[in-house]
Amino acid sequence: MAVALDAKSGWTTSHNAVTSWTDASFTVGVGSNRVLLIGLVTEATSGSPPTAPTANWDSTGTNQSMLLLHTQTDTGNAQISSFLFGLVAPTSGLKTLSVAGLTATTDSMACYIAFTGADQTGGVTTFKNATGSFVSSGLTVTESPAANSGDAVIGLFGGNDGTPTVNQTAWAPATLTTAAVDFWISNYALATGTMAMTMTQGSSTHCNGNAVAINQVSAGLTLNDQQAFLM
Repeated sequence: MAVALDAKSGWTTSHNAVTSWTDASFTVGVGSNRVLLIGLVTEATSGSPPTAPTANWDSTGTNQSMLLLHTQTDTGNAQISSFLFGLVAPTSGLKTLSVAGLTATTDSMACYIAFTGADQTGGVTTFKNATGSFVSSGLTVTESPAANSGDAVIGLFGGNDGTPTVNQTAWAPATLTTAAVDFWISNYALATGTMAMTMTQGSSTHCNGNAVAINQVSAGLTLNDQQAFLM
């Protein structure tokens, strides 16, 4: 069963100078073999950036803790960071996301994307080959997590100034205005194999990115198939 898009969002409003916040703007569908991913972006306007924020889905109900898949900080660019979180079998419906573990000088916002047809094992089996990098003297950053046909690949990118463009299906571009104007964009692809997810800034020389592949449900052999094979 190949991974398929369930739903995707724009970005939340910017939450400025707070260590935690909640948002109830996204609905997860009821399809089978669901996963949910959150892209969180932050800028520490002074002091140190957050290093280990947390995200909980349906925090007022089932309170499911999301796994931090990868993080990337461009330390040369105003302490701009991006974080990818994942969750297997998220509770369906319009639920509340809770984000915590930020620093008092952090401005932040998040975006959502959900899929069906994903492996339900969890961890690096479901959310595989996470990667990230930043460039301090260039306009383009590329992430290429290994993927098979039928998987999904998502990328989360950001940088200081210059409206970015991406090479795959746009997920949810936005602008976060803090001490300066910082642009963030996310994109995804339903994979035909390993995908190069690329962002190019319109100006400035700093940008960073995270990416991860989502493993599809293995077709495998059904019980009837196994019985037929042994006969």
